[in-house]
Amino acid sequence: MKYIKLFEGFIVENELNKICDNHLAYLLDDGFNFNIDYVFSTNKEKKIYTITFGKGKRSYRYKEKFNISEIKDDFISLLEILDTKYYLEEIIVNNKSIDIKQFEQLKDLTIKSIFVKLSEK
Repeated sequence: MKYIKLFEGFIVENELNKICDNHLAYLLDDGFNFNIDYVFSTNKEKKIYTITFGKGKRSYRYKEKFNISEIKDDFISLLEILDTKYYLEEIIVNNKSIDIKQFEQLKDLTIKSIFVKLSEK
């Protein structure tokens, strides 16, 4: 049973990779990147995944700064798709937790990365 649950986690991670690749294709061509990770949860019923997005070399801590306006439209599209398939637990921009509506209102903001925490529906 332990291995079945581990395998299910890989399937979700693979699906998230495909979704991100498809919705962020133009941004990936422009030097942006993302990481997807499974986060161990104390609640065994809830599987939590994180997506870290930034510019430059794929990393857990992106160092290159960029303006939110460079990625906003493509990233909103990604968030909307993710929201239909998963629970968006948290979106963090510049160490501040926001929701999709607040993300849509961001303007002319320089950031290093975006962190999205989600779980299966």
